[in-house]
Amino acid sequence: MVSLYGPLDLAWGWAQRPVPDAIVGYRSLERYTGGTPATHPEAYRLASAVSWVGATTPKTLLIHGTRDSLVSPYHVELLTEAFKRQGLVPPERLLIPFADHGFDYHPGGLREQLARAEILEFLAKVFSASR
Repeated sequence: MVSLYGPLDLAWGWAQRPVPDAIVGYRSLERYTGGTPATHPEAYRLASAVSWVGATTPKTLLIHGTRDSLVSPYHVELLTEAFKRQGLVPPERLLIPFADHGFDYHPGGLREQLARAEILEFLAKVFSASR
């Protein structure tokens, strides 16, 4: 599994709103889940990657910009901790300094090149190990 700047714990993300919140992200989460974490906790749990970490979780690569203004890079820590609680090898991680959400939008840019190289290396390792 590869995650590019993903919101991995939706309840945490709902509560930890960015300032300024340019897209009013918590409202999007409420529309997606049907309400707030208090009113719809099961929907938030089911929609969060941190809830699904277990023995069958595939090798994982997390890529996030350290200056993401929409999805906090702390989501990487939350998923890493979920792996550790399950006694699993933590996911591989690439935190790209000064990169914001959607840093790979410009093909060929430095941040996109870093992410692409990391993804290709990760996938090569995963698929060569499965042979």
